[in-house]
Amino acid sequence: MPLKRDLGLIEAISLSTAMLTPTLAMSFNTVFAVQAAGTAAPLAFLIGMIAMLIVGACFAAFERRVRSFGSVYSYLAHTFGAEWGFTAGWTMLFAYMAATAGISVLSGISGSILLEKLGVHGTNLWLWISLLVTAGAGWMAWRDTKAAVRVMLAMEGLSMTIIVALAVKILYSVGLSWVPFHPDATHGWAGIGYAMVFAALAFGGFEGAATLSQETKNSRYAIPLALTLTLVLSGSFYVFVTYAEVMGYGLGHVADLASAESPLSVLAVRYMSRSYSLCIDVALLVSTAAGTLGGAAATARMLRALSLGNRWPWFTALDPKHGTPRTAVAVVSGLCAAGTCIWALITRTGPLPYALALATMATLAIVLVYFGVTVAECVEAFRERRIGWMLLAGLGAALLLWPLWNNLYPVPAFPANLWPYVVAVWVVGGAVYAWRSKAGGVIEAEPESVEELEGELEVR
Repeated sequence: MPLKRDLGLIEAISLSTAMLTPTLAMSFNTVFAVQAAGTAAPLAFLIGMIAMLIVGACFAAFERRVRSFGSVYSYLAHTFGAEWGFTAGWTMLFAYMAATAGISVLSGISGSILLEKLGVHGTNLWLWISLLVTAGAGWMAWRDTKAAVRVMLAMEGLSMTIIVALAVKILYSVGLSWVPFHPDATHGWAGIGYAMVFAALAFGGFEGAATLSQETKNSRYAIPLALTLTLVLSGSFYVFVTYAEVMGYGLGHVADLASAESPLSVLAVRYMSRSYSLCIDVALLVSTAAGTLGGAAATARMLRALSLGNRWPWFTALDPKHGTPRTAVAVVSGLCAAGTCIWALITRTGPLPYALALATMATLAIVLVYFGVTVAECVEAFRERRIGWMLLAGLGAALLLWPLWNNLYPVPAFPANLWPYVVAVWVVGGAVYAWRSKAGGVIEAEPESVEELEGELEVR
């Protein structure tokens, strides 16, 4: 039984937006970007948006060119062969899994902060909230994809509206300035390059809609449009809100923003009210819950795509009633919950270091994949003699190397210096498997049965 093909443009945008978790990005990534670039953090997000628009255009070009089943898995296989495609899909699977687990942990943190403000306290409160959100996300991803992604959009739309209202009030109160769109005197362009690491993290997951290609009507039109709209809308949101945060703290007080634990809540109290700061906390919890749901849905589909192409029947089963990848969803949700429980049991450092470690590894993996897609598009453009487009895709690849390098050098302090090696081991392990087993390749159309799948693979 194939996946249901009943999704449209709205559902595609919903999944990509949920995976971006814009509210979460503006609650945490802004602080890190300000630490790196000072007052020029909005400029870093603007450049990051331009880079991601180029990457998004490469994704859109492949979506029109290739009958996609597995997003980057199909794209790189089309250009470089099945082994490279499998390695790309394997790397993206790691990125999605790490991001989903990290967002679920952050949902626990944001939920516990909100409850504590309301007077509710408890041991490991964050853990129980995280597990509840993970279980709920898994249940929604299993029950009904169409309903799930629309719930994501509604949740994220509500949280973004709350933050935009705050940003408008801030800028109305303090006025405007062009200073945040110039390199900071202290940090310079090098600081902007490092801040782009966090901009890349904020945009990571925009391509989530591509994992729904087999379930989306008129996908060669809907998926590219969904990717582009997601990048434009989310990028504009990031630049606008980061600008408002910098201006709200004051150009002379950017150090306070760089050290803030919850900058949006602080600004809500300063420019709105304490009650509104609670709305910000609710928005953050809603955003992380939507992100966990989006991550679980996309990760399950990537796992199933890899399974269909490589004789792993355990993860290919679809729910007979809902037409969703039930086994893959259960595995993804279970692994996220297990990792969170293990961390809570064996460490005493709290949940935030675990979330940051997962976010760092997810960023490294996803930037590698984006780089691969832009290079593949350079090759395709060269083959098609479109030199201008080849140069544009090459510019995207170069811009991605900037944050990738800044994530590796200077070498971060322990244990952050270990995370690149974890990603490298995963990628190399997948590559070794792909070349030694001659990975089965990409299934270009959803097989109607296991027998049909096995027959197609036998031919290959």
